[in-house]
Amino acid sequence: MWARVFGIVGLVMALALAPAAMAQDAEVPPEVIEECHTLIKGYDEMPGCLKGGTIGYRMLAMAVEEDMYGATGAEVVRICRETNDGSYAAWLCFRTAVEKAVEIRGMIGAAQMTDRCYRELSDPARQRRLTDAAATLRRAVAGDGYWGGMTTYRAFRGCGAEPEPDAASETGGHRHDHAVEDATGGYTREACRAYGEVEAAIRAREASELRAVLTELRGLPEDERLDALTRYGVSEPSVDVLRDELSGDEALGAAMVLMGFLRESHPGVFADAMAAAGQETGPVADAARAGVLDLLMGGVLDSYRTACPG
Repeated sequence: MWARVFGIVGLVMALALAPAAMAQDAEVPPEVIEECHTLIKGYDEMPGCLKGGTIGYRMLAMAVEEDMYGATGAEVVRICRETNDGSYAAWLCFRTAVEKAVEIRGMIGAAQMTDRCYRELSDPARQRRLTDAAATLRRAVAGDGYWGGMTTYRAFRGCGAEPEPDAASETGGHRHDHAVEDATGGYTREACRAYGEVEAAIRAREASELRAVLTELRGLPEDERLDALTRYGVSEPSVDVLRDELSGDEALGAAMVLMGFLRESHPGVFADAMAAAGQETGPVADAARAGVLDLLMGGVLDSYRTACPG
């Protein structure tokens, strides 16, 4: 598994080598500048308004993309904007709606959710992507600091039951009706357990022993690497969960969580693994890459720690 995980590092580093794109996301959109001039009561409030507004504006734009929530997301964003003042309050409205939708789905299942918008927002994998992206963007825009003030917002109340099917509605939107048990923050109870077992296995080993484990796993055929984890304290059900996590839409996020465990517990082993993956080295390149990689991993790990506190 680890060789497969570190194979994904190439994609992570491709993102890390594009600081201009991240900086562009952190730039304040003209629409946010305009709305902040309208919203603030004193100019001392401008920095906080600009930071929050930029995060809200970028995240709402992501929410309506076709591979996220598509037409349903656009409908909810429109309602949240109409009922709230400013991009950040609208984003809180949308984010909270997603959180509640996933919570409801975990309690009763998607099939019993009668509000069509809440049902369409209830996919935990998409919530995880949204949460990870928001954490990363927040760090890019505001660092680890708190920009002050409490933002009030009006909650999204729903959009009613499913309309009668017609040619338009049959081809639009997204539907994800697979069962989810105890989903929190986009991580199911089983996923939290699986990641926890891997982290425990990493923390329980000295650096030299862990290097030997990684070397052994790299020497196995790829389809045998995950199964081999049972020799190191990871249960068979958790191996099955990890297999799904590392082969689905969230493979990059899953890889970053696992790499984050290794970096936190054994930074030297992590550095060696990065080098073994064929990454270039050098003081300037290393500093630039590590800074952005830390940013990306930090956001994903923050989301994981929040969803799986145990």
